[in-house]
Amino acid sequence: MKKFLFILFIAIFLLASAYVFLSGWTQIRIKPDSCGIVKSKLGGLKEKPVLPGEFSWHWDFIIPKNAKLEQFSLLPYSAEKSISGQSPVNELYTLLYNDNMNYSFDFSISLAIDSEAIVKLTQKNIISSNDDLKQYLDHVADYVCQLTASYYLTKAQADPNFKPESVKRSELIRALSLYEEYPEIDVAVLALRDYKIPNYTLYNKFQNMILQDPSLLHSLSPKVQSDSGVGTGASGSSSGSGGANSYTPPVQNQNSYEEPSTQEL
Repeated sequence: MKKFLFILFIAIFLLASAYVFLSGWTQIRIKPDSCGIVKSKLGGLKEKPVLPGEFSWHWDFIIPKNAKLEQFSLLPYSAEKSISGQSPVNELYTLLYNDNMNYSFDFSISLAIDSEAIVKLTQKNIISSNDDLKQYLDHVADYVCQLTASYYLTKAQADPNFKPESVKRSELIRALSLYEEYPEIDVAVLALRDYKIPNYTLYNKFQNMILQDPSLLHSLSPKVQSDSGVGTGASGSSSGSGGANSYTPPVQNQNSYEEPSTQEL
């Protein structure tokens, strides 16, 4: 009888030990190319991420429904973004040259983030799930592409021979000061697939012509309106507001999650 009780005690002890160990053994739950963050009702948010292949054990899981292991993907976030718009333009210029000063940029972008950065974002309540992380990275991708388009337009205004493809990635990242805004994000890929830049050379010539002889506005406006069928009022908007030299392209505020003027392809 004593032998039976001893064996029973050993069996119960082993089963209890196995339950405790397996309950707290966390890294076996993590998928490849992912990390986990332990959220415990009693222990709070754990600072060290759980990584696959790296032993991790947490007592929080011994108590039923006390803890949750939130998983986040560590794979790079890739997207294609299109930035388009219209530079401020004199209406008379548009009527004379049939040019609306439209611009467009098509980007391929890939962003990477490590597990330590994910923990920090979670601690700041910026993200709480993998879906939140995707939304956050998509916001950063919008922001980067907006800044890049603005940089290209500014360079094009200053130099009529400027070609966006001549800008190296390292130069672009440095010029955008991206890592000051998002130090936790690594821009793995930022490729310009296609673009259209307004003809700033022609527009600057037009602006200079008007500045040298403002009376041209009054002499050209009636003729252009008559030829194009435009009603009166064009001369009222041809005061040069939005000249190319004064244009500053829009930049998305990184502190806001408001949708920028981009659309995902």
